[in-house]
Amino acid sequence: MVVNTENITTTTLVSGLNRAVAVEVDGVRGYIYWSDVIDRAIGRANMDGTNATLLFRNKIGSCEGLAMDERSGKLYWTDTSHDVIEVADVYTPQLERRVLFNVSLDQPRGIAVENEEG
Repeated sequence: MVVNTENITTTTLVSGLNRAVAVEVDGVRGYIYWSDVIDRAIGRANMDGTNATLLFRNKIGSCEGLAMDERSGKLYWTDTSHDVIEVADVYTPQLERRVLFNVSLDQPRGIAVENEEG
């Protein structure tokens, strides 16, 4: 959703979502990412809302945090259902995904990425 604060109007960019919780912007490639905790999925669309697609639907629990590393093309997320933090390279067609942390986590939620330049 885009909000115009001068005219107090909103525009829905991606429709059909049940409960989008986390949203992340990739300004380098011009994408928005979201997680839907009802559909248990992570999706992506162009910044204008076109070409919306689900990237991950398998083994996604309740993803409540997303973070994009625009330099590496990696999307990080938290999953409170499975108590994990995962990462995937979303700039490649394979969308290779892996678990980064799965030990001693108790419902991880927010996540941020800081590159070497700060």
